[in-house]
Amino acid sequence: MALLNPFPGGATYKREHFKLYLRLPTGVGGELESYVIGRDNDDLSPENSWNEDDFKNVIGEFISNNTLENETLSVEPFRLRTDDKLSDILMSFYINRASGSDIEFKDGFGAVIMEINPTTGNLEPTSTKAYISSCVILYNPPGGSSTEALAMPFTVKLIGIAKPAKFTVATSDFEEATT
Repeated sequence: MALLNPFPGGATYKREHFKLYLRLPTGVGGELESYVIGRDNDDLSPENSWNEDDFKNVIGEFISNNTLENETLSVEPFRLRTDDKLSDILMSFYINRASGSDIEFKDGFGAVIMEINPTTGNLEPTSTKAYISSCVILYNPPGGSSTEALAMPFTVKLIGIAKPAKFTVATSDFEEATT
């Protein structure tokens, strides 16, 4: 299996160059709309889950079989806002007690690593550094200790292998890259 190399050329990236998106249906024709998640460093916690299986084979050799299970991204706090479509979607999950296929999204997660264009000084994506993956959104009840905003933490569980994608800056839209 060929691995996707997100960092060709040995460049050094900053956190501001790495943006994560949820890609959820708008309800109109099922088209996907992208929403940035993890705007602050303290509200995004990625975690890998490893399945470690160490044993000796029949001829006494030590074998280590470590495989990566699904990656998760915890988003907490996520402040609910009346002018935000992602807030509406998360609240509808909670109100309707969504589960199963209602919270599973094919190609519902996207990530892009952006570079700075030396001519314009703007952050611009590089299509070879974008990917999409299917995901499940595991939401929690709204609440929180802040008196200023109602929060609704959630976790994005990635499913399967990430696929290379093309990213359009103007629309924040991803599409699967064709080879």
